[in-house]
Formats: sequence, structure tokens, C-alpha cells
Amino acid sequence: MLGVEKIIELGWYDFESLSALIYHELGHIWHDAKGGSEGKGNLTQLYREGLAMYFEQLTIGDFNYRLQNKNGWLDWCHANKNALSVEYLRRLKTGENTQEFFGDWNNYQGYSDVGYYIGCEFIKWLSERYSLNKLAKLDSDTVYQEFKSFVVQG
Repeated sequence: MLGVEKIIELGWYDFESLSALIYHELGHIWHDAKGGSEGKGNLTQLYREGLAMYFEQLTIGDFNYRLQNKNGWLDWCHANKNALSVEYLRRLKTGENTQEFFGDWNNYQGYSDVGYYIGCEFIKWLSERYSLNKLAKLDSDTVYQEFKSFVVQG
């Protein structure tokens, strides 16, 4: 859960960063306790990480907060939100690997963790229609259909 080596490597050892990381991991625990989403794979990863980021932001009280926001990361993600979402959906449809969207050791077009961004934006979009408890229990078919709608609406 909390890889000390990554905390040190990424410089996330100040109170704000550690708090955000802990809230994110608590979001995963909360999601699992609520019933979580079944399945594995690229869509499940996007959904789970997005929900954990949303939980993190909700707990912090700032829906613009992103622990990854360094060196223009958030601005780049905002500017490329539609293209990122379209590319992620394309890969879901073709079965291509999406791992470059997750993890600081991977990157998509020079930016790491963009899957967390897409996932969080997707969950925020869903939160306009679903309660937090319902969000935690969406089945994989619903998540897929909703993600397609999210991408189309841009």
C-alpha cells in the first residue's frame, strides 16, 4: 500500500503529500468495504484509481487537488483530457495494454499517472448522477457503458 521507497523517491514525505496518499489508500479500502467492483483489467484499474482519487479529493476538500501535479502535469492533462479519454477507450476496445497510463515509472506522451487523472474526471462526471455509495458498487458493464458516454460527451 504505502511503498516507503516510492514516498522517498517521489518526495511525498511532507504532511500534505503523505495525507493525500493515505486518503487515496483509504479510498481503496472504503471501496472494497462497500462491495467494490468485480473483475480485473484496464477498465477496472481506471475505475478503482479514479474512485480512490475522488475519495482523496473529497476528504481533502479540494476537487482540483492532485498529488501528481508537478511541472505542469495538471494543465497538460486538462488540455489533453479528450484525447487521453479517447485513446484509453480505443485501447479498451482493442485489448491493448494501458499500463503506461499508470505508475510514475511509466508515461504516456511524457507524462506519468494520466490514468489517475482520466479516472478521477470520469468519477466526477459519474458523481453528478450517482451517489457515492452507488458509485462504489457499479458493475463492470455499467462502468463500461458510462465510460463510453463520458468519452463521447468529451
